[in-house]
Amino acid sequence: LRCADEPTPTDPRPMLACDIAAALSWELARRAPTPLVTVFVDTTERLALDPRRVSEGYLNTLIHHMPNVLFVLTGRDMLDWYDESRADLPYRGSWTWPGLVPGTTDTPRQHLLGSLSASDTRALVLRGRHQLDLPMSDDVVDELVRSSAGLPQYLELARQVAISIKDAGQGRQVQVSDVTGSLGSLVIRVLDDIPADEQRAIRAACLFRVFDTELIAAAADVDHGCAERAVLRPMIDRHDGERFPYRMHDAVREVIRRADCQVVGGWVERDWELAASRAATAARQLHDGAKKHENNREVLDAIG
Repeated sequence: LRCADEPTPTDPRPMLACDIAAALSWELARRAPTPLVTVFVDTTERLALDPRRVSEGYLNTLIHHMPNVLFVLTGRDMLDWYDESRADLPYRGSWTWPGLVPGTTDTPRQHLLGSLSASDTRALVLRGRHQLDLPMSDDVVDELVRSSAGLPQYLELARQVAISIKDAGQGRQVQVSDVTGSLGSLVIRVLDDIPADEQRAIRAACLFRVFDTELIAAAADVDHGCAERAVLRPMIDRHDGERFPYRMHDAVREVIRRADCQVVGGWVERDWELAASRAATAARQLHDGAKKHENNREVLDAIG
């Protein structure tokens, strides 16, 4: 009844979702055996982009109301919900979140994640070789384990290079030189196997944290079909349920942004400025269309 009566176009009342979650948590606790539900929340550092921390407050409430659900939060910054001075959080303090206090050794607690160990790196590479039937010898695997130093994004780019060699259909084996080198050289190597118009779309995508095909088609000044093909490339990730459903890893974005015109297809700063101008025009059109239809969520998405 509250969901039917309380939300309005100007006040969607997201706290209702927290209340619903609390009721759901109670229902789960009554079941025997109680199922383990796990919720993953990525890029939590983006919560700090709002100086009022409104969204972080909702997430804080949601997690507090569901003590029998495992939440896995990942981001670049430590969570400071243990800080009693965080008056913008409904639930704060070391007594509420003892596992978040720095220096805590008891589990569950916060973990600083580094690179993969050598054994985990080897297991990941071998699993990818088997599942994708990649033409990669054990010697290449050994060198990739050594040269990657366990950096996950390095391994992902090397995998993409190996896939492109396999897809070329010439029966060529993956060589050490194909999948080793700097992170930048691997990104450029992946781009080399992509048609020029799709490269433009991918470069335009580097202007955004999240995007859709309309935005990158406008920014790159390419056909929408080209943009649709570009987002299918492995270096672009999809996260369902968002107004802008695509994203690219920050490390890949940074390498492409730094590549100058000495690289085939590379852009100079003026090219980036022109693409950004076209993108701003497209975003303004999205904003005006959403405002005309009184869709506040899409207005905010377009502004973002």
